Amino acid sequence: MLGNEVREMNEEVKVFGELLKSLRRRAGMSLRDLARKAADDPANISRIERRLRPAPGEDVTERFAKALGLTPQSEEWVQFMDMAALSRRELPRDITEEELIGELPVFLRTLRGKRPAEEELLNLKDTIFKALKP
Repeated sequence: MLGNEVREMNEEVKVFGELLKSLRRRAGMSLRDLARKAADDPANISRIERRLRPAPGEDVTERFAKALGLTPQSEEWVQFMDMAALSRRELPRDITEEELIGELPVFLRTLRGKRPAEEELLNLKDTIFKALKP
């Protein structure tokens, strides 16, 4: 998938279950097809897509990604794995707590509607991009 298409999908999709469903449909797969290829139960996949349960552990998430035809370490793969980790309320494994904690005050002020200085936003952007590079 091209970078622009990944960004467009990211704007449409806000949670892991929606991303999983979107990628499954794009691949022309039914729940049973994905379950068979990923060695999982279609009922579990349905629950994830409907946001009734979080993403499964990393090993199962990787099986989903492979079954969906995602290229390991591609931008799409990283986004898929990151959204799965966030669904489980975990940090993606390549982002350290120390990196995140250092930039968290800027992020929280932004969420609360208090505009941080431009330099703070640029530092946060740099930290995030460094952490997300494969």
